[in-house]
Parts: sequence; structure tokens; C-alpha cells
Amino acid sequence: MVKAWIMNALSKEISKIALYYKTTKVAWDNLEERYGVANTSKNYSIQRAITTTTLGSSNIATYFTRLKGYWDELGTCTFGKLCTCGSLLEFIEGQQLIQFLSRLSDTYSTVRSNILMVILVPSIGKAYSLLIRDEKQREIKSDAPIFSSDSSSFLANSQSAHAPPQYNNPRNYTQ
Repeated sequence: MVKAWIMNALSKEISKIALYYKTTKVAWDNLEERYGVANTSKNYSIQRAITTTTLGSSNIATYFTRLKGYWDELGTCTFGKLCTCGSLLEFIEGQQLIQFLSRLSDTYSTVRSNILMVILVPSIGKAYSLLIRDEKQREIKSDAPIFSSDSSSFLANSQSAHAPPQYNNPRNYTQ
């Protein structure tokens, strides 16, 4: 079943070669040896794209999706054996968080500072969530109706005209 999935995922030319391996593991190992070679030029180009990607006039979701695509593609350009202890993955996510935060516009400087100041650094997903919430809050504030000075003064005058008369407090009278 796994071998069939691998065969369907490969191009026709490559699947013809993989078809004749006795086990799925042997086929996988052979394919990894042949095509899993690190491509330094591709790695360089992806790293360069990451460093030039900024928020610009995009929204947070578009900016993050662009970076996430580069990070995922970079994950396919491995050098050597992968670490299975988890330390490397934690380090990589920390680097991605810094890349993500460092290229935000100054509009998000307060949120960025708050994220960087916490003792336990949040995951990149949590940072993304905080920035999305901040972005939505900014949209709400910018959509708030703004009254012109003429209309607000009209409201103030019309309210005071209909207000009941104010009487002096009887305690202020001396007898």
C-alpha cells in the first residue's frame, strides 16, 4: 500500500525504476540517495527570498503564508541526517519567529516588543495569532465612524437644549 502511494507520487520515469525494488524501504532508500541530495543553490535562493520578504503593504496572513512556504521548502533542502532529539526543531522555530517578527512594519512594534519580552518565548503560531488579533483590532478602530466638527457640535448643542434645567443644590443655601 505504501509502495503504491510512493509510485503514484513519482513521475512516470522514476516510478518505472522504483517498481522493481523488492521492498518499500529499499525503494525509499534508493530514491532518497538519488534525489534527496541537498541542493546548495536552491537552499541559497530560498534563504535569500526569506531575507528579502517583508510585510510591506500585505496583511499579516499573506506575509506569514509567504514566509511559511519558504520555510517548508527550505525543510526539503536538508544537509546530512536530521536531528531526532527535538533541539534542532526548537532552534529552527526560534529562528523563524525572529525572521517573522523582524520584518514587520513599525505599526506592529508594540506587539512585537510584547512577544519578545515574555520569558517563555511563544511558538510562531501563537505569535501569528497575537499579530492577527492586533491587525483585526486596528481594522475595527479604522472603521469607527468619525464625526465632523460641525455634526459633533450640533449634537452637543441639541443635547444641552433638551436637557432639564439644573437647579441649585438646596444644601448650598444658608438660612
